[in-house]
Amino acid sequence: MAMALAVLIIVINLTNADENTTCNDPLEEIVKAMSCIEAEDIACVVDSYAPDFVKMHNGKVTDTPITKDFWSGTFMLVDIAMYYDIQENVAINQASLRYTETVTTTDGSDLGLPASNDFPWNQTFVQNEEALITVDDNCKMRLWDQHGDEAEQREVERAADEILCSVGFYTGSRCDEKEATAMPEEVVESVASSDAELKETTELESYPTESQKGLEPLEQGPSGVASTLATAASKSASDGPLKPSPNIIN
Repeated sequence: MAMALAVLIIVINLTNADENTTCNDPLEEIVKAMSCIEAEDIACVVDSYAPDFVKMHNGKVTDTPITKDFWSGTFMLVDIAMYYDIQENVAINQASLRYTETVTTTDGSDLGLPASNDFPWNQTFVQNEEALITVDDNCKMRLWDQHGDEAEQREVERAADEILCSVGFYTGSRCDEKEATAMPEEVVESVASSDAELKETTELESYPTESQKGLEPLEQGPSGVASTLATAASKSASDGPLKPSPNIIN
């Protein structure tokens, strides 16, 4: 009788422990989230992140909002594919990935421009990175701490900047010495209208800004690339359609 009671207590304790605390398989949930990114499933992607999510690159916190506007901007600019070298659970609520991320920029056609293979259009960039990812007890990602080559990151950012100049999201000195083709006004208005609708229905809980953290923002690609477009999209949603500059250069 005493032995049976002891076994029962152990079973109850183990059951309570399983129900109480941790994510059962962080790696599975993280890879699933990456599959949502590859499939450009915005709702699935947004649902994969905790409200307090933070992304770090080479030890610096990046200014990476995780909203529907953000991912809509990302998928307008680039396609993302992930190839894993190493993937494993390494601790409670933590997994480690070593991977190659392939980023391909739009050829311009989905932005209302003639399709092109000239830089920055339809360019493929390869980024070799490793990351330690922490999830919460509900398996939502809280911290993505990655390390990778800065030169690889800058190349993606450079291409994205030129695209954003070409379609009128950036103007002036930031676009000096770039030849740009202005996005047709009706396309700009359509993009702005779409972003405005997203803004009304989305917005996760607020994320800590770099000024709130007391840290210097780091522009980051491809997520930082998307951030720049998402910022412009948010501006267009609040200020009205962006007007293409007559002097935009590519």
